[in-house]
Amino acid sequence: TLKYIELDIKTLPLLSGRVEIDSIGLSGVHAYLQTNVAGKSNWELGDGPSVAVTPTADKGAVEASGDSSFIDIEKLVLTDAQIEYRDALGQESQYQVRNLSFGRNGDKTMLAFNGVYRDLAIELTGKTGLVSELLKQWDSSAVHFPVDLNLVVNKKTLVIKGVVKKDPKADAVLDIALTSKTFDWLSLGAKSSKSDSANLAAVTPAEKGGTRTTSPYLFSSDVLPLNNLPKMQGKVSIDIAELGLPGRKPIENLKAGVLLQGNAIDIPRLTFQVGKGTADLQIKMSKLDSAAPTFQLKGATKDFTLEGLLARLDPSSKVIGGNMKLALDMQLSGNSLHQM
Repeated sequence: TLKYIELDIKTLPLLSGRVEIDSIGLSGVHAYLQTNVAGKSNWELGDGPSVAVTPTADKGAVEASGDSSFIDIEKLVLTDAQIEYRDALGQESQYQVRNLSFGRNGDKTMLAFNGVYRDLAIELTGKTGLVSELLKQWDSSAVHFPVDLNLVVNKKTLVIKGVVKKDPKADAVLDIALTSKTFDWLSLGAKSSKSDSANLAAVTPAEKGGTRTTSPYLFSSDVLPLNNLPKMQGKVSIDIAELGLPGRKPIENLKAGVLLQGNAIDIPRLTFQVGKGTADLQIKMSKLDSAAPTFQLKGATKDFTLEGLLARLDPSSKVIGGNMKLALDMQLSGNSLHQM
Protein backbone atom coordinates (compact mmCIF):
# COMPACT_ATOMS: atom_id res chain seq x y z
CA THR A 1 0.00 0.00 0.00
CA LEU A 2 1.06 3.60 -0.62
CA LYS A 3 -0.30 6.81 0.92
CA TYR A 4 1.43 9.42 -1.20
CA ILE A 5 3.54 9.60 -4.38
CA GLU A 6 5.10 12.61 -6.08
CA LEU A 7 6.77 12.56 -9.52
CA ASP A 8 8.75 15.29 -11.24
CA ILE A 9 9.01 14.29 -14.92
CA LYS A 10 10.76 16.20 -17.70
CA THR A 11 8.44 16.66 -20.69
CA LEU A 12 10.88 17.33 -23.55
CA PRO A 13 12.64 13.90 -23.47
CA LEU A 14 9.22 12.22 -23.84
CA LEU A 15 9.18 13.35 -27.48
CA SER A 16 12.19 11.12 -28.19
CA GLY A 17 10.79 8.13 -26.29
CA ARG A 18 12.77 8.64 -23.10
CA VAL A 19 11.44 9.07 -19.58
CA GLU A 20 13.61 11.33 -17.43
CA ILE A 21 12.43 11.69 -13.83
CA ASP A 22 14.01 14.46 -11.78
CA SER A 23 12.70 12.97 -8.55
CA ILE A 24 10.35 10.41 -7.05
CA GLY A 25 8.88 10.91 -3.59
CA LEU A 26 7.12 8.05 -1.81
CA SER A 27 5.50 8.20 1.61
CA GLY A 28 3.52 5.79 3.76
CA VAL A 29 4.64 2.62 1.97
CA HIS A 30 3.58 -0.67 3.60
CA ALA A 31 5.04 -3.68 1.81
CA TYR A 32 4.55 -7.39 2.49
CA LEU A 33 7.38 -9.49 1.06
CA GLN A 34 7.66 -13.28 1.12
CA THR A 35 9.92 -16.03 -0.20
CA ASN A 36 8.67 -19.63 -0.48
CA VAL A 37 10.60 -22.91 -0.09
CA ALA A 38 11.26 -22.97 -3.86
CA GLY A 39 13.13 -19.67 -3.59
CA LYS A 40 10.45 -17.66 -5.40
CA SER A 41 9.65 -14.19 -4.10
CA ASN A 42 6.43 -12.24 -4.40
CA TRP A 43 8.25 -9.16 -5.68
CA GLU A 44 9.47 -10.96 -8.82
CA LEU A 45 7.46 -9.63 -11.74
CA GLY A 46 8.11 -12.42 -14.24
CA ASP A 47 10.08 -12.70 -17.47
CA GLY A 48 8.30 -10.13 -19.63
CA PRO A 49 10.07 -7.53 -21.80
CA SER A 50 12.45 -5.43 -19.75
CA VAL A 51 12.80 -1.69 -19.67
CA ALA A 52 16.04 -0.08 -18.54
CA VAL A 53 15.30 1.68 -15.27
CA THR A 54 18.46 3.40 -14.16
CA PRO A 55 18.80 5.69 -11.16
CA THR A 56 21.49 8.35 -11.69
CA ALA A 57 22.35 7.11 -15.18
CA ASP A 58 24.73 8.49 -17.79
CA LYS A 59 22.23 10.02 -20.19
CA GLY A 60 24.89 10.86 -22.78
CA ALA A 61 25.88 7.23 -23.22
CA VAL A 62 22.25 6.16 -23.52
CA GLU A 63 21.45 8.86 -26.08
CA ALA A 64 24.45 7.79 -28.15
CA SER A 65 23.29 4.19 -28.12
CA GLY A 66 19.81 5.12 -29.34
CA ASP A 67 18.06 3.23 -26.55
CA SER A 68 14.50 4.61 -26.62
CA SER A 69 13.24 2.54 -23.66
CA PHE A 70 15.51 4.26 -21.19
CA ILE A 71 14.20 5.57 -17.85
CA ASP A 72 16.46 7.92 -15.88
CA ILE A 73 15.78 8.67 -12.20
CA GLU A 74 17.89 11.46 -10.74
CA LYS A 75 16.65 11.27 -7.15
CA LEU A 76 14.53 8.94 -5.02
CA VAL A 77 13.12 9.81 -1.59
CA LEU A 78 11.24 7.30 0.58
CA THR A 79 9.73 8.23 3.94
CA ASP A 80 7.64 6.50 6.60
CA ALA A 81 7.82 2.98 5.15
CA GLN A 82 7.02 -0.34 6.83
CA ILE A 83 8.36 -3.57 5.33
CA GLU A 84 7.31 -7.00 6.58
CA TYR A 85 9.23 -10.02 5.30
CA ARG A 86 8.55 -13.74 5.73
CA ASP A 87 11.29 -16.14 4.64
CA ALA A 88 11.01 -19.73 3.40
CA LEU A 89 11.26 -21.05 6.98
CA GLY A 90 8.33 -18.91 8.10
CA GLN A 91 10.53 -16.52 10.09
CA GLU A 92 9.13 -12.99 10.05
CA SER A 93 11.06 -9.73 10.17
CA GLN A 94 9.88 -6.14 10.29
CA TYR A 95 11.76 -3.11 9.03
CA GLN A 96 10.92 0.55 9.47
CA VAL A 97 12.34 3.07 7.01
CA ARG A 98 12.07 6.56 8.45
CA ASN A 99 13.91 8.14 5.56
CA LEU A 100 15.81 6.90 2.51
CA SER A 101 17.21 9.13 -0.19
CA PHE A 102 19.73 8.62 -2.92
CA GLY A 103 20.57 10.63 -5.98
CA ARG A 104 23.25 11.64 -8.39
CA ASN A 105 25.86 14.27 -7.57
CA GLY A 106 28.34 14.44 -10.45
CA ASP A 107 29.98 11.03 -10.75
CA LYS A 108 28.81 9.89 -7.30
CA THR A 109 25.63 8.50 -5.77
CA MET A 110 24.78 10.19 -2.47
CA LEU A 111 23.01 7.94 0.04
CA ALA A 112 21.20 8.65 3.31
CA PHE A 113 19.20 6.05 5.24
CA ASN A 114 17.56 6.17 8.64
CA GLY A 115 15.51 3.28 9.95
CA VAL A 116 14.76 0.78 12.69
CA TYR A 117 15.27 -2.99 12.70
CA ARG A 118 14.35 -5.04 15.79
CA ASP A 119 14.45 -1.96 18.03
CA LEU A 120 17.88 -0.96 16.71
CA ALA A 121 18.32 2.54 15.30
CA ILE A 122 20.30 2.26 12.06
CA GLU A 123 21.79 4.96 9.86
CA LEU A 124 23.78 4.62 6.64
CA THR A 125 25.18 7.74 5.00
CA GLY A 126 27.88 8.59 2.51
CA LYS A 127 28.68 8.26 -1.15
CA THR A 128 29.47 5.57 -3.69
CA GLY A 129 30.15 5.38 -7.39
CA LEU A 130 27.18 5.58 -9.71
CA VAL A 131 24.89 2.67 -8.88
CA SER A 132 23.48 2.85 -12.40
CA GLU A 133 26.90 2.30 -13.94
CA LEU A 134 27.56 -0.60 -11.58
CA LEU A 135 24.37 -2.38 -12.65
CA LYS A 136 24.79 -1.59 -16.33
CA GLN A 137 28.47 -2.53 -16.65
CA TRP A 138 28.72 -5.40 -14.14
CA ASP A 139 29.32 -8.19 -16.66
CA SER A 140 29.85 -6.19 -19.83
CA SER A 141 32.79 -3.87 -19.14
CA ALA A 142 35.33 -2.97 -16.46
CA VAL A 143 33.80 -1.63 -13.23
CA HIS A 144 35.45 0.71 -10.71
CA PHE A 145 33.04 1.40 -7.85
CA PRO A 146 34.32 3.49 -4.90
CA VAL A 147 32.61 3.20 -1.50
CA ASP A 148 32.74 5.72 1.35
CA LEU A 149 29.99 5.01 3.90
CA ASN A 150 29.29 5.41 7.60
CA LEU A 151 27.13 2.74 9.24
CA VAL A 152 25.72 3.82 12.60
CA VAL A 153 23.97 1.28 14.84
CA ASN A 154 22.74 2.59 18.19
CA LYS A 155 25.08 5.59 17.90
CA LYS A 156 28.15 3.44 17.23
CA THR A 157 29.85 4.08 13.89
CA LEU A 158 31.60 1.74 11.48
CA VAL A 159 33.43 3.42 8.59
CA ILE A 160 33.34 1.44 5.33
CA LYS A 161 35.78 2.73 2.75
CA GLY A 162 37.38 1.27 -0.35
CA VAL A 163 36.65 0.18 -3.88
CA VAL A 164 35.05 -2.68 -5.78
CA LYS A 165 36.50 -3.62 -9.16
CA LYS A 166 35.30 -6.13 -11.71
CA ASP A 167 36.32 -7.16 -15.20
CA PRO A 168 33.91 -9.03 -17.50
CA LYS A 169 33.70 -12.77 -16.80
CA ALA A 170 35.90 -12.44 -13.71
CA ASP A 171 35.30 -12.42 -9.96
CA ALA A 172 34.75 -9.07 -8.31
CA VAL A 173 37.82 -7.69 -6.51
CA LEU A 174 37.34 -5.94 -3.16
CA ASP A 175 39.69 -3.57 -1.39
CA ILE A 176 37.67 -2.50 1.65
CA ALA A 177 38.65 -1.16 5.08
CA LEU A 178 36.35 -1.41 8.11
CA THR A 179 37.34 0.88 10.97
CA SER A 180 35.65 1.91 14.20
CA LYS A 181 36.41 3.21 17.66
CA THR A 182 33.53 1.17 19.07
CA PHE A 183 30.98 -1.10 17.40
CA ASP A 184 28.76 -4.05 18.29
CA TRP A 185 29.17 -7.46 16.67
CA LEU A 186 25.97 -9.08 15.40
CA SER A 187 23.86 -6.22 16.67
CA LEU A 188 21.41 -6.83 13.83
CA GLY A 189 20.75 -10.31 15.16
CA ALA A 190 19.20 -9.09 18.37
CA LYS A 191 15.68 -10.44 18.84
CA SER A 192 13.02 -10.17 21.45
CA SER A 193 11.91 -13.38 23.12
CA LYS A 194 8.30 -12.51 22.30
CA SER A 195 9.10 -12.27 18.60
CA ASP A 196 11.07 -15.52 18.68
CA SER A 197 8.24 -17.42 20.36
CA ALA A 198 5.68 -16.14 17.90
CA ASN A 199 7.86 -17.01 14.92
CA LEU A 200 8.67 -20.51 16.18
CA ALA A 201 5.02 -21.23 16.85
CA ALA A 202 4.10 -20.11 13.34
CA VAL A 203 6.57 -22.38 11.53
CA THR A 204 5.17 -25.72 10.40
CA PRO A 205 7.34 -28.73 9.48
CA ALA A 206 6.47 -28.24 5.80
CA GLU A 207 7.68 -24.64 5.90
CA LYS A 208 10.97 -25.55 7.51
CA GLY A 209 12.20 -27.38 4.42
CA GLY A 210 14.56 -30.31 4.16
CA THR A 211 17.83 -28.75 5.34
CA ARG A 212 16.70 -27.85 8.87
CA THR A 213 16.60 -30.81 11.25
CA THR A 214 16.46 -31.60 14.93
CA SER A 215 20.00 -32.81 15.51
CA PRO A 216 20.54 -35.83 17.81
CA TYR A 217 24.16 -34.70 18.29
CA LEU A 218 25.83 -32.30 20.68
CA PHE A 219 26.62 -29.98 17.76
CA SER A 220 24.06 -29.19 15.07
CA SER A 221 23.98 -31.34 11.94
CA ASP A 222 22.25 -28.58 9.93
CA VAL A 223 24.13 -27.85 6.71
CA LEU A 224 25.90 -24.49 6.85
CA PRO A 225 25.15 -22.30 3.77
CA LEU A 226 28.83 -21.82 2.95
CA ASN A 227 28.29 -22.48 -0.75
CA ASN A 228 26.02 -19.42 -0.87
CA LEU A 229 28.90 -17.07 -0.09
CA PRO A 230 29.73 -14.86 -3.11
CA LYS A 231 32.98 -15.71 -4.87
CA MET A 232 35.26 -12.69 -4.70
CA GLN A 233 38.92 -11.77 -4.74
CA GLY A 234 40.73 -9.06 -2.80
CA LYS A 235 41.07 -8.05 0.82
CA VAL A 236 39.10 -6.62 3.73
CA SER A 237 41.04 -4.82 6.47
CA ILE A 238 39.49 -4.66 9.96
CA ASP A 239 40.56 -2.26 12.72
CA ILE A 240 38.08 -1.92 15.61
CA ALA A 241 39.27 -0.48 18.91
CA GLU A 242 36.36 -1.95 20.91
CA LEU A 243 34.03 -4.66 19.64
CA GLY A 244 30.94 -5.33 21.71
CA LEU A 245 29.60 -8.88 21.90
CA PRO A 246 25.91 -9.61 22.61
CA GLY A 247 25.52 -10.19 26.36
CA ARG A 248 29.30 -10.16 26.84
CA LYS A 249 32.02 -7.72 27.74
CA PRO A 250 33.78 -6.24 24.68
CA ILE A 251 37.11 -7.26 23.22
CA GLU A 252 39.68 -4.61 22.36
CA ASN A 253 42.02 -3.72 19.51
CA LEU A 254 40.67 -6.19 16.98
CA LYS A 255 42.81 -6.15 13.85
CA ALA A 256 42.72 -8.50 10.88
CA GLY A 257 43.46 -8.70 7.19
CA VAL A 258 40.98 -10.95 5.38
CA LEU A 259 42.13 -12.24 1.98
CA LEU A 260 39.35 -13.34 -0.36
CA GLN A 261 40.41 -16.02 -2.84
CA GLY A 262 37.30 -17.22 -4.63
CA ASN A 263 36.19 -20.34 -2.76
CA ALA A 264 38.74 -19.74 0.01
CA ILE A 265 39.17 -17.14 2.76
CA ASP A 266 42.57 -16.63 4.39
CA ILE A 267 43.21 -14.59 7.54
CA PRO A 268 47.00 -14.77 7.99
CA ARG A 269 46.86 -12.73 11.18
CA LEU A 270 44.03 -11.83 13.54
CA THR A 271 44.88 -10.14 16.83
CA PHE A 272 42.79 -8.85 19.73
CA GLN A 273 42.96 -8.14 23.47
CA VAL A 274 40.92 -9.47 26.36
CA GLY A 275 41.81 -7.31 29.33
CA LYS A 276 45.61 -7.48 29.55
CA GLY A 277 45.72 -10.68 27.52
CA THR A 278 46.44 -10.83 23.80
CA ALA A 279 45.59 -13.38 21.14
CA ASP A 280 47.35 -13.93 17.81
CA LEU A 281 45.53 -16.28 15.43
CA GLN A 282 45.70 -17.59 11.86
CA ILE A 283 42.55 -18.81 10.13
CA LYS A 284 42.08 -20.38 6.72
CA MET A 285 38.86 -21.65 5.13
CA SER A 286 38.98 -23.45 1.79
CA LYS A 287 36.79 -25.51 -0.55
CA LEU A 288 33.80 -23.48 0.62
CA ASP A 289 31.77 -24.51 -2.43
CA SER A 290 32.32 -28.25 -1.86
CA ALA A 291 30.53 -30.87 0.23
CA ALA A 292 33.44 -30.93 2.69
CA PRO A 293 34.88 -27.45 3.35
CA THR A 294 38.12 -27.36 5.34
CA PHE A 295 39.09 -25.05 8.19
CA GLN A 296 42.47 -24.44 9.80
CA LEU A 297 42.96 -22.52 13.04
CA LYS A 298 46.35 -21.84 14.60
CA GLY A 299 47.48 -19.41 17.23
CA ALA A 300 48.37 -18.66 20.82
CA THR A 301 47.40 -16.36 23.66
CA LYS A 302 49.55 -14.41 26.07
CA ASP A 303 48.83 -13.01 29.54
CA PHE A 304 45.27 -14.36 29.58
CA THR A 305 43.55 -15.07 32.89
CA LEU A 306 40.61 -17.36 33.48
CA GLU A 307 38.96 -14.42 35.25
CA GLY A 308 39.21 -12.18 32.19
CA LEU A 309 38.10 -14.88 29.76
CA LEU A 310 35.07 -15.98 31.78
CA ALA A 311 34.08 -12.34 32.35
CA ARG A 312 33.75 -12.02 28.56
CA LEU A 313 31.63 -15.15 28.37
CA ASP A 314 29.55 -14.43 31.47
CA PRO A 315 29.64 -10.89 32.95
CA SER A 316 28.26 -12.26 36.25
CA SER A 317 31.20 -14.66 36.68
CA LYS A 318 32.81 -14.62 40.16
CA VAL A 319 36.08 -16.31 39.18
CA ILE A 320 39.23 -14.46 40.30
CA GLY A 321 42.76 -14.93 38.94
CA GLY A 322 43.74 -18.06 37.05
CA ASN A 323 46.73 -17.25 34.85
CA MET A 324 46.51 -19.30 31.67
CA LYS A 325 48.08 -19.94 28.30
CA LEU A 326 46.34 -21.37 25.27
CA ALA A 327 47.81 -22.74 22.05
CA LEU A 328 45.69 -23.87 19.11
CA ASP A 329 46.40 -26.02 16.07
CA MET A 330 43.11 -27.32 14.71
CA GLN A 331 42.03 -28.74 11.37
CA LEU A 332 38.34 -29.27 10.71
CA SER A 333 36.37 -30.56 7.75
CA GLY A 334 32.66 -30.82 6.99
CA ASN A 335 29.58 -28.83 6.06
CA SER A 336 28.00 -28.85 9.54
CA LEU A 337 29.20 -28.26 13.08
CA HIS A 338 28.65 -31.96 13.83
CA GLN A 339 30.86 -33.07 10.92
CA MET A 340 33.59 -30.68 11.97
